Amino acid sequence: MKYQIYTLRLVYPPISNQEAAWLDEDSEAKSQIGQSNLYMICQQSEALFDVPSFKNESQTDKELLRFKICLNGKMYAGHIDLTELTRSKKVNLDIYEVELQAGERFLKIVKVAEENNETEIIDWFTPRSMIFRKSRQDKTIYGLDEYEETTQYHLHYVGISRKDSFTRLISKPHEKRLAILSNESAYKIGSRLTDELFHLFFRVDYVGINILEKDDIHSFMNSSDLHYVSAICDAEKAYVKILKPKYNKIKFSNYPRGADGLYGKSLKSYGFVIGESVTLITETKDIKGAYTENSDFLSSADMILIKGDTVSLLKGHEYDVSI
Repeated sequence: MKYQIYTLRLVYPPISNQEAAWLDEDSEAKSQIGQSNLYMICQQSEALFDVPSFKNESQTDKELLRFKICLNGKMYAGHIDLTELTRSKKVNLDIYEVELQAGERFLKIVKVAEENNETEIIDWFTPRSMIFRKSRQDKTIYGLDEYEETTQYHLHYVGISRKDSFTRLISKPHEKRLAILSNESAYKIGSRLTDELFHLFFRVDYVGINILEKDDIHSFMNSSDLHYVSAICDAEKAYVKILKPKYNKIKFSNYPRGADGLYGKSLKSYGFVIGESVTLITETKDIKGAYTENSDFLSSADMILIKGDTVSLLKGHEYDVSI
């Protein structure tokens, strides 16, 4: 195996430091985040919902939930197709009414039983999860056409976890997270830093190989040859090396050389891309990701490419996946 490409995919929508603390009692969310093996601590101004409202589209016989998300003084408008949402969630509208519970930081769509007024959540959103689901091409969310403007994060720290990212970063005291909370200032006047600090929980996944030579077929059948653990360690070093986040004290100046990464694994080249609509920004550089349901994101996402001792940042459309 001579060429390998790995992608970073989010296992959970970006969550603020405050929201992460609330999730400590949510076993389902913790289990989902536990699939992450690489995490990033970033900052961006807090996004808030403007007052949402129901509207019936009589011409199309659809019920819509219109909303706006306010970020950095700009409004991003969109709507949820409630007709499609209730159909996909198999809500029987003959016995349930659909109601909205909303505030600046959350939006819940609930069904209310006509017989006894018991309620149950059909779906719920934070501004960030709404943007995330739009970026993941959720078929019930329309509008938010400029959502990529809302997914640009200033990166403070990159870390890895060999077991459970939630426990590593949230449940236990994390030195760098606490240092950032102690030293950084909120971007927006009147905002709390804990609401502007976002945790991105990624999983490093293997995308594919470009060329498989005859001598490599036997080793390819052995999954350990993918060097998966080494790739996780390597991904951390690659992004720190290129972006030089402020709170990563060790900048891995000797990368790609190292004992626990992919260096020396008989690879001609290997690379890392962010398979999400996320842009990471530091004082040094910025790296743009892209999302599609297949590997087409490789044609637009920036790639960190390693060949021998050379580490390069290739911007989208500047490379061919056959390299």
